[in-house]
Amino acid sequence: MINAKEKKLIEDGFNRLYLLNNQTWTPYRENIFNINRKIERKHRDSFGSRTYPASASISLVAKYFAVKHILDALYKTHKPYQVKDFLFINESAFLGQALAEEYQEELLESFLDFDSYKFQSFDYSEMVCTANKSCESTNQRYLDSIEVA
Repeated sequence: MINAKEKKLIEDGFNRLYLLNNQTWTPYRENIFNINRKIERKHRDSFGSRTYPASASISLVAKYFAVKHILDALYKTHKPYQVKDFLFINESAFLGQALAEEYQEELLESFLDFDSYKFQSFDYSEMVCTANKSCESTNQRYLDSIEVA
């Protein structure tokens, strides 16, 4: 489950990406957010939204991944993606890498006093768990509901 301080940190990180909307005619911050919102909505629908309750909203998770993909590329937490990786990697991660490369100085300045260490410690599966149900029990109920042929 995600608490108020963690939500605030995600919102703060996303707000720091505002500069990406003012670089060209393309609103990059909104684009990366929309990509992640679409992916998260599709992901939750695949599990049945009513049977997989989440404490973090779809919009908050989309903001989280928008910031995460840019910070991952900015701080080089993984090797750079190659063209062939496009077949297997989220489109948002590619956009994050491109934006981090193109606007590196501006982004580094924007995230200068941001608590990246705390942000990078967030766990997606914990974000979507509710307070009264653990992820394991929710996932087990889903697995139990599947009929095996």
